[in-house]
Amino acid sequence: MNFETFPFNEISLNLNNCIISFWKRMKDEEFGGFFESLDNNLNLFKKANKSSIQTCRILWFFSNAYLLTKNEECREYAKHAYQFLNCHLIDKEFGGVFWEVSYDGSAPDTTKTAFSISYAILALASFAKINVEKDSEEAKNQAFELQKLLEEKYFTENGYIEVLKRDFTAFEK
Repeated sequence: MNFETFPFNEISLNLNNCIISFWKRMKDEEFGGFFESLDNNLNLFKKANKSSIQTCRILWFFSNAYLLTKNEECREYAKHAYQFLNCHLIDKEFGGVFWEVSYDGSAPDTTKTAFSISYAILALASFAKINVEKDSEEAKNQAFELQKLLEEKYFTENGYIEVLKRDFTAFEK
């Protein structure tokens, strides 16, 4: 495609009118984070679990949407996603990232995966770029800590272990 004929206006309209507006409607004002489950008619399942992967995708999306559009609302939605990740999905006791939690942020599935930690690193690094008060510095530090943890706990001479328990011990085979 020729750069001069690239449909920037069409892409911008789609981003703002379809994609951003869709994800804004998924914000959970009562329990934090974002709703994740819909049926084919776009009816929400408000009591469905919330996963670290989806939370990180949303955090990454709104952080990068802000960087692209400078729409202050996107920064606020990123902050909302970050707060849920930080309060409910990052394990304050052992480190790492829980696989998922219940709709209200309680009852974590304490399984931890290299995949979810990788998504968190990516999302936190993007969030750190948008300068949200003290959260940006904290997010940057969390990304570095998770990267260090990923190398220490998941890397072996044969590659990366995919799934570990909360305390980073292996599941029995």
